[in-house]
Formats: sequence, structure tokens, C-alpha cells
Amino acid sequence: MVSTRLLPYTLLLFWVLYPLTLAAASRQIQTADQQDSSSQQVPTQSSARISGHVYRADTGEPLSDAVVFLEPQEAVLHRAFPQARTEPDGSFVFPEAAPGDYNIDASAFGFLGKTYGVDGPQSRPKTVSLKPSQSIKGIDFRLDAAGAISGSVYDDNGKPVVGVMVTAAHAEYRLDGSRHFGFGDGSSTDDDGNFYISGLRPGSYYVRAGEEGRNPEHRFSYQPQYYPNASLLDDAQRVQVTSGTERSGIQIWGVKSEPTYTISGKIIAPPAQTRKRRYDVTVNRSGDPPNLHSLNGNFAETAFSLDGLPAGEYIVTAWAIDPVGDDWTVSGQGYSLVRITDKDFEVNVNIGNGAEVRGKVGLEGSRNIPSAGVRVLFIPTDHPGVIGGSAVADQEGDFDIRDIPPGHYRFFSMGAAYVKRAQCSGRDYTIEPIDVGVSTLLNDCEITLATDTATVSGQVLDEIKPVPGWVVVAVPESKALRQMAGNMLTTQTDMNGRFKIIWAIPGDYLLFAVPPSDDRSYVAPDFADRNQAEANHLSLKPSAVEIVSLKPSNVR
Repeated sequence: MVSTRLLPYTLLLFWVLYPLTLAAASRQIQTADQQDSSSQQVPTQSSARISGHVYRADTGEPLSDAVVFLEPQEAVLHRAFPQARTEPDGSFVFPEAAPGDYNIDASAFGFLGKTYGVDGPQSRPKTVSLKPSQSIKGIDFRLDAAGAISGSVYDDNGKPVVGVMVTAAHAEYRLDGSRHFGFGDGSSTDDDGNFYISGLRPGSYYVRAGEEGRNPEHRFSYQPQYYPNASLLDDAQRVQVTSGTERSGIQIWGVKSEPTYTISGKIIAPPAQTRKRRYDVTVNRSGDPPNLHSLNGNFAETAFSLDGLPAGEYIVTAWAIDPVGDDWTVSGQGYSLVRITDKDFEVNVNIGNGAEVRGKVGLEGSRNIPSAGVRVLFIPTDHPGVIGGSAVADQEGDFDIRDIPPGHYRFFSMGAAYVKRAQCSGRDYTIEPIDVGVSTLLNDCEITLATDTATVSGQVLDEIKPVPGWVVVAVPESKALRQMAGNMLTTQTDMNGRFKIIWAIPGDYLLFAVPPSDDRSYVAPDFADRNQAEANHLSLKPSAVEIVSLKPSNVR
């Protein structure tokens, strides 16, 4: 297993990938049309057959009316997956399946869905390769019964709250030590203030009434309130859910409503070279990642209006999108900082007013060798999984990052290279974050990269028995470094208890071997300090290759 140093940076690469998704969607739609057309002209291959059963995991009884999907490895956009329903004996069959490679999924009401071949944290989906005229039997599933949470929501006066969204989710620590209420399952309260959340996997959940963000359908929203009556996540209590059971009687008290407001205005942009230009507008709370669900619908006009926003600080982002051939591309973007107090707000958003950071990047010890082709990333300190901006250095090592949203950032480099030093205007920003606002310009930054990362591998053993599926955590001894992207490292042991961490920045670390957890508490800011007695100390020299043996840590 390899370290997850890079995983957070592939999840929300919104600022880089958003323009590409527009073009990709256009190309995929055309591809689907072409394939639909060509399928009418090319004779179909001999069909094949897939069959199996769906059972309950706890009792082994067959599940009728379960749905089984064939998911092609090369799926076509907007084309539905083949599906079949099980008979009373739990059997299903695809009598005329097209040859190809498939993942197969099964789901049933009241049960947790499963992909064929996935039977544990270390298992992976099994691809089923179907040849012409072939018959494959024995594709069997055993589904676990889902859990549920039910209860009621009340306001300050003890009256039931109608129509408020209630969500059950895990609270997860991120690699920068911040803690967030995750995405989860939910339902709205009925006319008596009651809710019922089903389809839950076994585990502990935080239950929240109210949502953070826009509520465009009403002139009010509900402030988030956690079970039983906490306004802050840190004061909330968790609800334990087991397979096939319902936790009832969960009551949330003190839910408050608050008024919402409208941000409206106009996009100020250079003249478009085509009448087909369109505009998108997004809004997100200052310090939060971009909210794709806040897209404004005024695509053809420069005027916009975004309603349903509670009081707070927001970043309004406007996107100018122009056609290029048969595709679309973002030709520019602009930002405005807005603070809503007690009334609607009007603002102009100027395309092209994003911050800009210029400079030179080079490798340590190679003054005369510029780092041509290296991508320099600008990462928000409060959301290290998002890229605020990036640029590839030219032949002279010069880089120019443009269209950066307002916020707090650090420099970052992906892969084996890391930022050893960062200076702008003579000030050291290796650890200290850089504050940028609308139209901020930094034009004399010097970035020094190093490639002397270390590798740590080994095995987790309980006496002589390998420990599979556990998490190995490498925490910098320096508290300042723990908050920086790329310094906190985690990986998971394989079936033999073995692990491998690559691209570790040289320095002093505390190593732990801990069981996996929903909340990832092993990357909490105080985890290493609370568990110093269980830590394995490791000093990593530049380019070192260390092999260590770890015991399961008895952490708290």
C-alpha cells in the first residue's frame, strides 16, 4: 500500500477541472450520439448470459425484487446500465448480455448495496469478462441489512419544526487537522416534526437538523443544530447504529430559523468575440471550497441574482465561458468579497480581477538548472484538498499563477518534489500562509524544491500475527508542520500487514499503527500529543529508505 499524501489533492480539483468538465461533457455527448448511430449499422455480436442469486447476509434467506446492475467498464454517457430483478428465490438472469467487461452491483430496499467481489475493507471489485455466447453462473451476493435513525425536531419553544432537513453523517478529520461534518443520508421532517433516515451502514453518526448554505426556495433557513441540543459539532453526541436496527426517539432541540438574503449584481467582462458566450455564477462562504450546487441559471446575461443566503461572508465567482469549436472553455473568471448582515447585497464582479502570483522555481543545489515543466500549486490552508491555482514553469523556471480566488494559501508541489523554501518580497512563506485578496499581485516569489524525499516501509505485527487493514500514521514532531499539506502521512496495511509510505519529507516523525475509524481521529491536531507513550520515533534523513516493524498502538 502507498501513502495517501496525494489523495486529498485529487478529490476537489475544482478550479483546475471545472473548465475541462464543460469540454469533456460536450465530447462525451457527441461520442454517445456517434456510438448510438454506429450501433444501428454494425451487426451485434452473439449475446451471452449472466446469472446468480441475492441473499440476506445474516440469515441466508433469498431476497426477492432486488435490483442487479451490469456496469460496463467502458460506460457511455446517458446510456442506462442493464438491470434485472430477482425472483422469489433470489435468482436473477441477464439472458442476452452484450459481451464485454463488467462490474456487477446489487441493491435492495432496506439493505446495503454491494459490488460483486467486495467483501471487506481490503477487497476490490471483481471484473467479470463476458465473451460471445458465454454463460456465467454463480454471481451471488449477500447483502447486509441497513440501519435507521428516527426522531423529532423542536424549536426554542418546544414546537415541532416542519420541513427541516435532518442529516446523519460521520464527522471526519482532514490531513490538515480540521474537522468537518461529512456528506450523509437525510430526510425532511413531516408535519409533526418527525424524521426517518434509512439505508445507514453500522457505525456512529452525528445527527444534524438544518443545513449550511443556500436555501433558494425560502426567505429563511434553519441554523445547524446537532443532537441533542448543540450548535457546535464538538458539543454534539453520536448515535450508534447497528445492522438491521432502528435507533428511534432521537430528539433535537433548539432549532432556530434565520432570514436569508439575495446577492445580485452584474458581471463586468471584456467584449465577447461571439454572441454565444455564457456566464456562470457561484457563491460559497469565505474559507469554504466552491459550491457546485450554487450555479446561477442566467447563462446568457451579465445580470445575476443568487437568493436564499443567510448572513455571513461570501466569495462570489463569475465564469465567462466561450465556445471553442464544438466545445466550451472558461475564458476568464472574476471574484467579489461580500459580507451580508441584515439586507440584500448588490455587487459588480469584474472578470479578470483574480490574484496573480509570479516567480521562479528551482531545484535545491542546482542554481543553474531551472525546474522547467514543474507544476507549482497554490493550496488553500483551510481546504488543502482544493487547488486555488497552478502553473507550469517554463524553460527558465518562471511561473505565473493567475485567477486565484481570495483566501489564505501555501505553495505546494506534487509527487516526489516538495517545497523546501518559499519567499515572496523577501518574506519567508515556507510555513507561514500567504493572504491574497481581489487583484493582489505578488511578482517576485522564489520557490526552492527538493527531491530528497524518504521512503518508509515495514509490517504491523501483533506478536507474530500480521495485522491487515490498519492505518499507519506518520505525524511530524513539529506542530507547525502538521498543519501543512503533504506533511501528515497515512497509509493502510495490506492482507499481510505490510505498508509503504513514499515521498516523505525528511524530518522527525511519530509513527502509529491504529485501526481504521469513520472520523479519522488519528489525524486530529492533538492525537500525537495524547498518545506520545504509544509513538514510535523515527528520524528520516534525506533520500533515506527505512524499514520498520510496528505493533498495534493502544491509542485513545
